[in-house]
This record gives sequence, structure tokens and C-alpha cells, in this order.
Amino acid sequence: MHSRCHALARYMLVASLVVCQQAKAEIPVANAVTVIFDDQFETLRPGPLMPVVGPHSEYHYLTEAVPYGPWSVTTFDSASETQTAWRSIRLADGSASLEQVHRNSAKHWHPMVVAGDRRWQDYSVSATLHLEDTNGRVGVAIRQRNDRCYYFIGVENGKGIMLRVQHESDFRVPAEEQLATESIDVTEGQTLIIKASAQGNLLTAEINGIALQAKDDAFSSGSVALLADVPARFDDLQVFASSKEIARFEKARSVWQASESEAANAQPKPKLWRKIKTPQYGTDRNLRFGDLNGDQQIDILIGQIFHHGPTDSNSELGCMTAIDLEGKVLWQNGTPDRWGNHLTNDVAFQINDLDGDGHSEVIYCQGQELIVADGTTGKRLRAIPTPINTTTRVPFNRFPRILGDSLMVADLRGLGHRGDIILKDRYLQAWAFDDQLNPLWNIQCNTGHFPFPIDTDGDSREEISLGYSRWSPEGNLIWSHDRILNDHADSIAVVDLDGDGSLETILAGSDEGFIMLDAAGVPRVHLRLGHVQNLTIADLRPDLPGLEIATANFWKNQGLIHILDQRGNVVADFEPRPEHGSSIVPVNWKGDGTELLFVGPDPVHGGLFDGFGHKAVRLPADGHPTKAYDALDLTGDQRDEIIVWDAQEIWIYTQDSEPVTLVPAPVRNSLSNESNYRSRISVPANFAREKAKAVSK
Repeated sequence: MHSRCHALARYMLVASLVVCQQAKAEIPVANAVTVIFDDQFETLRPGPLMPVVGPHSEYHYLTEAVPYGPWSVTTFDSASETQTAWRSIRLADGSASLEQVHRNSAKHWHPMVVAGDRRWQDYSVSATLHLEDTNGRVGVAIRQRNDRCYYFIGVENGKGIMLRVQHESDFRVPAEEQLATESIDVTEGQTLIIKASAQGNLLTAEINGIALQAKDDAFSSGSVALLADVPARFDDLQVFASSKEIARFEKARSVWQASESEAANAQPKPKLWRKIKTPQYGTDRNLRFGDLNGDQQIDILIGQIFHHGPTDSNSELGCMTAIDLEGKVLWQNGTPDRWGNHLTNDVAFQINDLDGDGHSEVIYCQGQELIVADGTTGKRLRAIPTPINTTTRVPFNRFPRILGDSLMVADLRGLGHRGDIILKDRYLQAWAFDDQLNPLWNIQCNTGHFPFPIDTDGDSREEISLGYSRWSPEGNLIWSHDRILNDHADSIAVVDLDGDGSLETILAGSDEGFIMLDAAGVPRVHLRLGHVQNLTIADLRPDLPGLEIATANFWKNQGLIHILDQRGNVVADFEPRPEHGSSIVPVNWKGDGTELLFVGPDPVHGGLFDGFGHKAVRLPADGHPTKAYDALDLTGDQRDEIIVWDAQEIWIYTQDSEPVTLVPAPVRNSLSNESNYRSRISVPANFAREKAKAVSK
């Protein structure tokens, strides 16, 4: 569990054990014996709580997106005005307020800021707010598990309401239960005092003296949040708890901290191994790893980005620079551009031995050409024009030929190696080519972001999962759910989760949430967990059989991570940073067969988490870059190194100790198919047998 509390003297938080022993007499709240949180927003810097970040925090850690105070912007979408909607202001009399300025018409998400601790259980709140518009939902959330699961108390459409909000019942249809309601007269400019209390399953509230009450058992604990769909101004918020609740919270916090310390003590500490400067030619999350020059060592291919606009709708690969792990430049194609390092989508380039001769090629799109180059020198071997841009929709059709949204390699012809190329646009078509760039087929569907190749029928040729569809090696449709599933697939995984020899297909379906299909492509699990963006499948929980699935959300509920078991049941959820939807990278850090999730490179807010939500490994506060990150074995000891970078430098960490117990390294999806949208699959050797043994113990 993650506490959003900050140890600031201004704030009285149970989480930091700074409490005020005198409750405010003028705010009579049930069982209010101690103020545990008190904020009049005076210490917030005037201006937006968060700047415009666009989709950058989808795959990058942005220090500017992390607030310095206790309030986190926990919801926003792609519109810039939603990202700067919450603002600290000063009134004419010099007092401070927190204002929400955006008008939100969506029903499945709401502008929200959150503070406090998810372990808070029985507490009361009091908030003063001013309505600047009466045509929307405004109020407070208590026992907020995340921005999709909470109790809401406030006003909407002339009524005082108490709601339980718990994910969705259908596509973008919130699962809301009205627990209590009363008519209330509201006018623009009106001041509301909202008081709410949760004691066990009893929920009570007052809105300007109008009482609401209900009983509900859905949420037993959670943080506190402010919510507004229309412009509103909040003057203050206090949280109260009894001495009994404070003692319970302190014990629960101590138990969690002890278990987290135990998890951390069982892991090696990070030790800096390499530091590489990337002057002028650096980038953000647009690296490729592979053996470029045939020396059996991993090299790094750095790809800069060129945006033709609007925004990232027409982007392509810019300068490419190949370096080894010592930082030596092996070759460079193009002119470095130190402004070409802002990636918010894929661009098409991969490292792969395309012809099976033991030497890598670089396959990429640039200047409306599909190009194969020598991995050792970067020199062109062959090229063809990219497909004509006939059906690609606005605004992705600025050029007569496609720029290449993403590119992957597959074995469509049964070669025994991945010698074929799949190239796609955004989001309608895909084309297949052989290693000589001869066309094989062209298909149309809701492509999503990045395909997944795997031989599903044992004929030594790979089928292609693309969006919500599966295609044969010849480009024939096997099955599709385009007619029943909305939005698009952000990430796809096809894997045997339980070791029974049958492949499950897992989809991160954007606003469709989490979808699991059986070997025949029939949907078996559909959980509306929000905008599910990233997938990782690995052995994250040694107490559970089979493999676990980790999902990470972005738009409208960014930062929310769920852990699911082999059957698709949620077994844990946590939210390390609610402003970010960063990648969740499996890390074989200890080498004992159980993996950790790398969810961010920041020494305070990031780290490696286990499948229970413990932060098991922290990176040192040594000034390392924190923009992007990955993990793979670079030293050859079967354990992964941690790689962090920005446009200026790359730092690599290894373990500070030798492994105590080392099992064979997990089998992962190939480095030859890298993408910001690819799933991460990490399967331990003989995982079914080993997991069964662990569970029996």
C-alpha cells in the first residue's frame, strides 16, 4: 500500500505521526477526537498542481508531474485542460483555495485529487467549497481505494447524494450505486459545508445540514479525495479520527513497513556498474538492445524522433546512433538533434538477424521507405517505398505513404527464425514482407498498437495477434472481436499461464479494460479495470500457482496497478504514483525465480515492487537519470541489470552481491520486437512444476 502523505510540517497527518490533539470545536463530526489531516492549501505554490504532460508520463517518469504537497492529480485525459484543471489560487483577502476549472462531460471518470493513506478506515471529514457551476458533480470522496473505487458525498443535479463507485458495468458506464439522496437547493456562488463519516459499514453525511445515511461493506479503508466535474473552489479540508482508530492505523502501518523491510532485506542492493554519456544523440524511451556487431555482447541502438505534426500523429525515426556498453559509438545514421528526444508513440525500428546468417540487421522506416541495414556498419542493404497511405485516417495521413507506426519481426514462412516483417499504420492496416522486402500480404482491422507473433498450432509458422484479431501466417483471419470490443488493444500477450499446454490471449484493451481469451479466442474474463495500458506476465507471487499478470493503467486512471492470478482474478492492487502510467518491467533481480516489477526510476517514488505491492528495491539517490528505464541481463550472470536514462546519459546498475540461490534465467519475448506497447512475458524454466512445489509447501 502506498501512502500519499508527505512529511510537511504544515500538514497534520497520521502517516507522519504529526497530530493535533485539539479538534476544531466549530466542526462537530462524529468521533472527531483528533485532527489527522488539516489543509487550507496555503503552502501550495500558486498555479496548476500539474503542468501539461501530454502522453509523456505514459512511458516516462516526469519529475515535474509529481506534486510537492500532499495532493496528487489522480485523473486526467489527453486534453491539456484536464491536466492543469486543479489550481492553487489566492483570493483578494490573501487566503488560499484549491480550484478545479475544467468542465468534464464524461461519466466514467471525474477530475480528482487525492491525499491521505489507503489504510485509513474509520474517520470523518469536513470540507468547505464554493460552487461556481451547479450543472455537475462536486464533493468529496472517502475510503478512496483508487479513483475508480470510493464513496462519494456531494451534490449533483440539485440533489445531495451518497454513492458507491466501483469500476464500470459496461464500456465507459460507471458501476455506481446510489446509497442515499436528498433534494437540496444549490445556486452558483453558494458555499457548501460537507461533513462525512465512515465508521465500520455505517456511512453518515451532512451537506449544509441535510443528512444522508447508509450502510455498505464494499470499502473498509481508503484515502480522501476532492472531486469536481464543473468549476468549484475548495477552501479547506479536515480529517478526524478517534484515538482507537489512530492506534489501529499505526499498528497496520508498522506491520506493513515491517513486511516491506523484510522484502527489501531479502534483495541485493543496486550498485552502479556503467555510466554512459549520450551528448546530442540521446533520447527518451526509444532504445533498442541487441548484438549489433557480432561480438556476443549486447549493444544499444539509440533512436531519436522527428515529429511532423500535428503533435505525434505523424512521427518517424530520426538520427540513429549505435553504441556498445562502454559508450563507444559504433556508427551513426543521420544528424543528431538534441530536441529529437520527446517520444509519445512508437516509431518503426528493430534489431534482428533477418536472414539467419548469424549477423544482425537493423530494420527501420525513414523518409517513407522501409529499409534493411547492416547491424555492424549501419549501411543500407536494401529498401523499398512504404505502402501508399490510402485508408489511414486523419490526422495520421499527412504523407502519401505511411511513415510506419510500428514494426515487428515474425516467422511467417517456417524458416526457423524470424525472417519476415510486419509493418503497420495507426490504426487500420498492416503489411507483411519477407526478408528481401517482397510483399506477402496486407490486412485491415482495428490494429491497436503492437502485434504479437506466436506459433499457436505447432506448424513452425507464427500466427499474428493484431489488435482484437488473430491472423494466419498467410494473412487470413482466424477470429476477431472488432465488432464487440471498443477502443483498441494497447498491449497483447499470448502465453500459457498455468502450464497445461494451452495458450491464453490477454489484452490490455484501453478503456475496455482487461480481457482474457482461451485458446480458441473465446473471451473468458473481462474486467473493467479502467484504461488498461501495459501488461507483464511473470512469476510475481511464489504463493500462487501458475504465472501472474500485472496490468498498469493510464488515461483517466493513470498509475493504477493490478496483480491477477492465472485465472484472471485480482489478488492485489496498488498505485505507486497516481500521475504516471509508466511501464511495468519484470526484473529477475535476485535470481531465485521470483520476479519484481520495475515501475519507476525515481529514488523516492519509483523502485522495484513485489507482487504484494511492497517496494523491495530502491534506487540510490545519487543523481541518476530518471526519465526512462528497462531491465535485462548485461553481465551474463542470469540476473537482470537495471538501466535508467534520459537524453544526456545512461546509467546501469547491477547487484552488490553474488546470488545465494540461482535458478535458470526466465525465458522472455525477444528483444527483436521492442515497443512501448509490447507486453513483457517472463516465464521461469519448468514453471508449472516449480510453482506446484512452492504452493504445496
